[in-house]
Order: sequence, then structure tokens, then C-alpha cells
Amino acid sequence: MKTESTYTTLNLLVPNKESYEQQSDFYCWNGGITSETILWPFNSYYWQINPSINDGYPSFGWQPVPAVAATVTTHSASDITANSVTANGEITNLGSTNPTAYGFCYSSSNTTPTITDTKTDKGTVSATGTFSTSLTGLLPGTTYYLRSFTTNTAGTSYGSVQTFKTTIVTTTWNGNASEELSDNANWDGGNVPVSGNNIIIPKLSSGSYPDLGNFTFENVTINGGAKASISSGNFVVNNNLIFTDDLNGASQLLNNGTTTVNGKIVVRKQFKSTGGWYFFSVPFNVSASGIYLAGTSTQATWGDPISGYVAGKNIYIAEYDGQKRDATGSTATSNSPNWKDLSTHTLVANKGYIMAVDADISLDFVSGTGESALFSSTASVPVSQYTTNSSAIHNSWNLLGNPFSSGYNMGSFTNSTFYFYNGSTYDVINTVINNNYKISPFGAYFMQASGSSLSFASAGRALKNKSVYQVNADILNLSLSNDQYTDKTYVCLEEGASSEYVINSDAAKFFSLNPDVPQLYTKINNFEVAVNSLPTTAETIDLYVKIGISGNYSTSSNFGSWVMSIGLLVNSVIV
Repeated sequence: MKTESTYTTLNLLVPNKESYEQQSDFYCWNGGITSETILWPFNSYYWQINPSINDGYPSFGWQPVPAVAATVTTHSASDITANSVTANGEITNLGSTNPTAYGFCYSSSNTTPTITDTKTDKGTVSATGTFSTSLTGLLPGTTYYLRSFTTNTAGTSYGSVQTFKTTIVTTTWNGNASEELSDNANWDGGNVPVSGNNIIIPKLSSGSYPDLGNFTFENVTINGGAKASISSGNFVVNNNLIFTDDLNGASQLLNNGTTTVNGKIVVRKQFKSTGGWYFFSVPFNVSASGIYLAGTSTQATWGDPISGYVAGKNIYIAEYDGQKRDATGSTATSNSPNWKDLSTHTLVANKGYIMAVDADISLDFVSGTGESALFSSTASVPVSQYTTNSSAIHNSWNLLGNPFSSGYNMGSFTNSTFYFYNGSTYDVINTVINNNYKISPFGAYFMQASGSSLSFASAGRALKNKSVYQVNADILNLSLSNDQYTDKTYVCLEEGASSEYVINSDAAKFFSLNPDVPQLYTKINNFEVAVNSLPTTAETIDLYVKIGISGNYSTSSNFGSWVMSIGLLVNSVIV
């Protein structure tokens, strides 16, 4: 009887020890009988009955018994924290001989760790059963590969690989001391976050915003109205970077180094049901399947507002149809015919849209993996030109977005005009009139294209504060105000200016939907305009006022009286 791989305790009728006589290479039985319990194998040799040896009588062979490896199982880790975990395993068979070492080996890079990686060794063991070890000094937010092991004379055996991810510590910036991330005083709790932590940058009423260069974090959230910059170096986000645009404003990140986001970029926008139509854009392509209720995996439902409103949808989105306006010359303050549904339900990067909601909602617009264009130092946004209409005021209208994660000074463009809805009426930015107007990211603006693209220079990027009109001194700036709202119009006297409407020299008037907002404008060939460039030979101009409610109104201009001393007579006409 010879064993091959497994051994058990057997009750056998065997010769007693006194019955053996030593032969040349084995013990042989000499006839004595006794009943003993022996462990099979016995003392590193094995008991055998072999017809070819000792005439078939029982004998001890002198050949050594082959060693047998122990077997071990890796169970799921437990008690997972940011820096520690409890590893769990079980020895199911001791093998032969008993293990002289057992424990766990683990790694954050080697997917099949061995005892040459980091390990814990619990020493010898003489019984099967479960065992556990506390692993400490781990990195937050890190995936580890873990497996149990045992070592005996047969070698080292391993259990299956189990994975676990340490939890993530979230730390909030306060900027009490400086913009330095490495200063404990700048963080709530007084502890600088380490690689793998989450960080939150809130809007500050005082203090400094951070410079994120040369730091790595797991998830980064920049709250509404908050700012951050990267002056140099590499800023790495292992998972998601979340921008927020809410009632506090849009968050901003000005990148002058390198920004790498290994996960997704999320633009989290807040919408109020009482806000009417919102003008917005996203700096990356996103389809309906990439729009979620904020902080969830629930996709928002998309409704088409133009072809047929269906109640119960989360969002209703439309895009501007500049080609139709050029073809028909039709405009309207409300219920404009120049909006259309998005047939593909896909938002195109840096294109503007309008959206309405039936209930207050926050949404996540989620990018694909590896998105980086919004961190570039320059950008070129394609635009469309439509020029079939003989009236230039109807040509080449586009609704566009800011291509950057920071603000942008639209005054850095040359001879251009942009239209921004400010929540009550439209701000008209003509770069001849105003060369310092910064827009936020994730908003949208109208413009009339004079080429095939709009090129954004690096120098225009900036962290936006509240925009302030800085009107050139030789421009007539007129305003009309009531207790709540103010509207403006501009008149420019220029050598060689045309009396006809000229794209980017003149600017069309966009009327507010709110009747409480007074409207002030002039006209060119019976078209309402907010900016009117006139030749220096002009002597009079009619100023039109549209007032929706009774009350007290005040007027002002950068030249004082509306009757100018510069040779231009302004006549007011109430409509």
C-alpha cells in the first residue's frame, strides 16, 4: 500500500516494533503482531506492502515521502478605511509538512501579488481555520490587490486575488493664509490633503483661491462662484473634476500649466422653474445619455419644446436656427420662429442652447474619458455664415459658448459684437465700445459671424469677476432706468461710418421678455439697434423708448444731458 498525494490517520494491524529485523535497505516483519494507530506517512518514510519486496510482507521503505503544499483561501477584505483594512483568509489544508509561514501579500500595481511584494507573515501554524490581519499605511482612494499565502516544505501556495479600494478623505479649502495648497492653514481641519483625497473648493467671502499646480487628487469639486488656477506644473485628477454653475455663479479654473483628468469632467448646473429660458453651453460633446440628475446615475428625460411640448420631461432644449432667420427675415420678442428642436438630442461642444424646466432641478452634464480641450490656452470655435438675405441685420446669426473652463474677456476680439442675456435683458458688447467684458464659462451668447470660425487667444483667458462696462470716452452711452432695471444704447460717431447696418459695427436690439424692463434703442432703416455707428456728419438721431409699466424713470449719459453739445441732437420717442 503506497500513498501518492493525501494522507490520513489509519487504524491498522501492524507488526510491533520488536518484530522487525533490519535488512540492507528496509525493515522487515519477523512475525510479531500488534495493533497500533499510526500516522500515514510515518516519520518521513512510508509503510508499504509490496509483493516484490520482503516476499510481500509489510515493510518500511527508506524512500522519502513527497512534500504536499498547504491550501489557502482569500476572503473579502473588511473594515476598509482611507488608510487601513482587515485582510481575511482561511487555511483549508495544512499539507505536509505544517506551514512555517502564512499571511497576506498585497500591491497597488501588481494584480497578482506574491511574497516579493508587501506582505504580512503570521509565522508557523499547526491547524486549519480562518485568520485575519490588519493592513495599515495604505493610500486613500487606492485600489489594492490582495491574496493569502502559506509556505511549507512543498513551497508557497496562494489563494485567489481579492481587490479592495480604500475610502477617500474629503477636505475643504478655506484659503485663510494664502493660495498655497501645502499650507495646513488653508484647509479646514488644518491638514493638507494627500494624493488620493477628494477636495472641495467653495466660494469664498474672504481669503485666497488655490493654485493647484503639481498636486494630484481623486475627485475635485469647484463650487458655484469659486475659482482656482494652475500657474505652472501638472494638476492631476484621478477620477472626476466637477464644475458647478448655480445661483452663486459659475466655477472657474484658469489653466496655465497642464491639467489631466483621468475620469470624467462634470458640469453641474442648477435650473429654476421660474427662471424661464436659460442660455447655456458645455465645452464638450454630450448626448442625452450623458445628462443625469445631479449626483445620481439617473438619466434626465429630454423633451422637444418646439415640435410639440409633452409634459413630464426633466428638460426642454432648443437651438437657434440662424439659417431660417436669414431665409425669412423673421424675428419676434416672444415665441420666435427661429428656434428648433435638436433632432439628435446631442449637445455640441461650444455651441449655445436654451433650456427650460418644469421643476427646479440640478443636472450633471458628463464628458467622455480623457476630455481636455477646455484646458487649452487657445481655441477655435466654428461658426456658420448665412448671407442670402439682403438685410445684413438678418445674416449669419450664431449662438455660441465659452470654450474654456475659465472666464474670457470678449473685449480681446477686434471689431466684434456679442449679445449676452443677463437674466432680465441683453448686454450688448461691441468691442469698439467696450474692451473689457469677461464672460463666464458654461454660458451662451449671440454673435453675427464674419468668418468661418471665432478664434480665442490665450491672453483673453481670465478669472471673471463681475463685469463692469468701461465705455470709451468718444462713444455716446445712453441709459434708461426705473426702480429695478436699466437698459442702455450706444451711438458712435466715426469717420467714414455707413448709415446702413454693418455687422460688428452696429448691433441689433434684443428685447427683454420682461415688461418691467424699460427698453432704449435707436433705428437703422426701421430696424431696432442697440449700437448705432453714424458718420460724423450726422446731426440728429431718434431715440426710442419702450415702457411696459407706469412709474418713475431716470435717464443718464456719459455726456450729461440728452441734448448733446457735440452737434448731435437726440430726440426721444416713446413707443
